[in-house]
Amino acid sequence: MDFAAGDGWISHDFAQEKKNQTFQNLGDRLPIPVALSSLTQYLSNSDDDAYKIGDYHFRTIQTVGVILEMTKEDGKVKYLLHDPENTEKTFSVTQFGSIDEGGSRFVQPDLSEDVRVRVMGKLKNLAGEKTILAFYLQKLIDDKEYEIFKLESQVAQLFFKKDLSDKMRNGDTMGWHGMLAPPIRVGSYLSPVTPKSIRSAQEPSPSSSAPATSPHTPNAIKSKIRAVVRSEANKNKLGTENTENGVPIAQILKKMEPMSEERLREILSEMEEEGMIYTAQLDEYMSMF
Repeated sequence: MDFAAGDGWISHDFAQEKKNQTFQNLGDRLPIPVALSSLTQYLSNSDDDAYKIGDYHFRTIQTVGVILEMTKEDGKVKYLLHDPENTEKTFSVTQFGSIDEGGSRFVQPDLSEDVRVRVMGKLKNLAGEKTILAFYLQKLIDDKEYEIFKLESQVAQLFFKKDLSDKMRNGDTMGWHGMLAPPIRVGSYLSPVTPKSIRSAQEPSPSSSAPATSPHTPNAIKSKIRAVVRSEANKNKLGTENTENGVPIAQILKKMEPMSEERLREILSEMEEEGMIYTAQLDEYMSMF
């Protein structure tokens, strides 16, 4: 860093650094749906151990493939998957240990060749070979589920390539229609609600006092919420709940009493933006994965 050239800490772009950190956190935690053929094509032409879309580098992957080969050695199982619609596109998946050996409980034990599976895991480069370290590996029998996955992977490509997440956060949503359109203001069918419009509506007049700022959330509270989510998720695994959906917000609130529900939701939103936690398959559920 050249201070003489004026390139000191004063000129450092902290906003961009925070944005990059948000990209990194999201890419490390969000299991991005991606077609196996696209994954193979991108990583075969790249030295990265991440799948890149726009400014986002994803290291947690969700994909679907058909088991071409299975080999067991040194306490691990290696799968070679091919794309369901292109047998020439293949990718490696590695599973360390069975459930009894401390492996993931979400890996189905009775898998065999020529079976279509859904896999989630971390992209890694092991001894020069790019592979997915699987923490979820299950049969995908329903054709409708596979069609849904293909649509999700297409939406993910468009969403992150166009950086719609950042545009939504900044209120740059004018002209958006359909599912991506922001909600309409009460009493107006022409003016959508955006972060910018909310801020402008809340700006005080010269004669009014400044609004109170939201209280800063101590890291200790965030750590406690993460611990609650992790603990309650483990408890749910022992019951009949579907743990893939995450932990209900009501369940988290009960453990965080006497905190109000409104305050808890504010903190959860803040943590989600920081990549510490994210909304699971259902909106009222939170997850650490």
